[in-house]
Amino acid sequence: LHYWPGMGEKKNFGDELSAFIMGKLLPLNDFVYNKNGSKFDKNLIAIGSYIQLASDGYYIFGSGVRSLKDRVAYEHLNVISVRGPKTREFLLSRGVSCPELYGDPALFVSRYYTPKIIPELNNKIGIVPHITDKTNYASQDKLSRFHLIDPCDDWRRVIDQICSCSHILSSSLHGLICSDAYGIPNLWLEYKDLQEGHFKFEDYFLSQRRAFDKINNIDDLNFDRFYKEGNKINLDQLSKALYDSDLNK
Repeated sequence: LHYWPGMGEKKNFGDELSAFIMGKLLPLNDFVYNKNGSKFDKNLIAIGSYIQLASDGYYIFGSGVRSLKDRVAYEHLNVISVRGPKTREFLLSRGVSCPELYGDPALFVSRYYTPKIIPELNNKIGIVPHITDKTNYASQDKLSRFHLIDPCDDWRRVIDQICSCSHILSSSLHGLICSDAYGIPNLWLEYKDLQEGHFKFEDYFLSQRRAFDKINNIDDLNFDRFYKEGNKINLDQLSKALYDSDLNK
């Protein structure tokens, strides 16, 4: 199972979820994480914008393309599903067969993890920054309304905090995805300097038939703009496709 391993001790909760989710969806498989793919008969990429690290023959379950500038080092992939329609278009344009089946596997987290609610956060608006987001949120006015959630914290603690807040603002895509998984109202807080741009957000939003809406500053907060419809992806359909795939044989 391949996913972003972090930088030393600095991990990213969205990527760390990949091992947990896939261990639940394919419990009889013995996963080895982030190892040289050439040593293994089957290689899987699931949660994360990580397809650019794939080689020929890799399995793809719900992963996404990071940007249109991603290098392509493969000609054939075993695609079970992808994060959204923009990733599918990218793969098809390069001759890679890809079914019209969408959904980020992080959406399964609400099936397999019951969050520990932190009562003192129930009136707070949680902010989940992207791992590269260096915005000094502490300098913003009315900070007492907000609670900053460290995306490098243990993924369980991140989920606990997301589910304890009344609303979530996030420049991390998986901050939005995990909020959708648990039905927490959320809004994209755009981080202008995010290297890969908007592609992965558009990809996910399209998969959910969700309006492409964002704010650029917490001072622009408008409660009417929070997305409140939660996850619309059929997770049973996704898990069946996974079980029926060659990966599970």
